[in-house]
Amino acid sequence: MTSNPNMTECLYCRSSGNGGDLNDKKRSLLPLSDFSAVDTNDNPKKLIKYLEKSNLAPLAKFSRMHLIHILQPRVGDHILEIGCGIGYTAQALAKKVGTSGRVIAIDSSSTMIHESLKRARPLPRNLEFHLGDAHVLPFKRERFDACISVSTFIHLASPRKALKEIFRVLRPEGRLAILEPDWDTFVIEVGDAHLSEKVIRVIRGSVPNSGIGHQLPIRLRQSGMKVVSVDAATLLASDFLSANDAWRIEASLQRAAISGILSSVDVQKTMKQLKLASRCGSFFAASTGFAVIAIKPSSGDE
Repeated sequence: MTSNPNMTECLYCRSSGNGGDLNDKKRSLLPLSDFSAVDTNDNPKKLIKYLEKSNLAPLAKFSRMHLIHILQPRVGDHILEIGCGIGYTAQALAKKVGTSGRVIAIDSSSTMIHESLKRARPLPRNLEFHLGDAHVLPFKRERFDACISVSTFIHLASPRKALKEIFRVLRPEGRLAILEPDWDTFVIEVGDAHLSEKVIRVIRGSVPNSGIGHQLPIRLRQSGMKVVSVDAATLLASDFLSANDAWRIEASLQRAAISGILSSVDVQKTMKQLKLASRCGSFFAASTGFAVIAIKPSSGDE
């Protein structure tokens, strides 16, 4: 998949961390990304609005529906969604599995679960939203026919544990579909090499697993899954407003200042330069996301 240059989407989410030299020690001082701790965020409603806007963007809608399509949900399937956000994917899946199927969607945020329930009213009988931890799934082994996750692993404390849990709860030949941004692929050009590199380090350093997108195929194989397909889509932005909507650049810079990685003066100066570059037509940003389909082998199958 490739993107239209005029499409600004959010397959993804991320945040902050940089300064002159963002080494591992400084990176470790950064707080978790906003979406790693929604319930303790100062303004969770702002995060909900961000998800609403990004999920309705053309490329995001296309990517989500494409992921559902290649997962091949069937009538009667029991499907688990990990990291449901505000519920768009779960609602779409519930329509696919019919009344004989069931979709159970979990999220680590009670704020997101409440929002999902509100948006799904009246709640279909085949759809459930529950508070849950991807690292310790509250389900018996071989419970589900399929599992799906969108822009969640980038925020997890341990993707390895989450994949191990997914393997446990999937039935033999169960399908798994994961769509993740890869913030290690984030690039930006604003006509100033030093400024561009500063913003790149801030964005890449803001989340626990910035490179999870390109790591997924290998991690899935290591967890015991058989990788069936890998697709990629690149998000492009040619102005600051679109880029800020997609990558939350301003919020990332502000969080870097709170962490002591940047000064408030640095943030103000950087924002001014970014907006100027956008007005002058010298702004470009991009990053790539990956959609991976995998299957849990049946007993004795390699």
